[in-house]
Amino acid sequence: MSNQRLYTVEEANKSLPLIRRIVQDIIETWQKMDHLVSVGGELALDSKEFGKLKANLAESFDELQDLGVEFKDWNFEVGLIDFPAVLNGKEVYLCWKTGEESVSHFHGMEETFNCRKKIPKDLQCPSKN
Repeated sequence: MSNQRLYTVEEANKSLPLIRRIVQDIIETWQKMDHLVSVGGELALDSKEFGKLKANLAESFDELQDLGVEFKDWNFEVGLIDFPAVLNGKEVYLCWKTGEESVSHFHGMEETFNCRKKIPKDLQCPSKN
């Protein structure tokens, strides 16, 4: 994780308005692509509209990559995002999903969303320095 951007809880929460928009775009675009394929079958994969949606999806993923966060919802249903971070000296992912007000959970680097834990209160608040 040495070359990755590391987020604090405060930085992750400040980035949420932009992250929410990008994740919403990804889910909506995927739903449109899925609908095109379900209606048009394999022919839809070669359509101009599908190509445009695919390009939009790639652009959204590039935006997340530029921000240094990871999209983890390959079912395209709840928009899971992981923010690389260090808590109490340990590399972790701060995690957030669509509908949550703030980034308030984390999980280990080798763990999944299902293993997430609440961020301790003293680490959730920005320092008063």
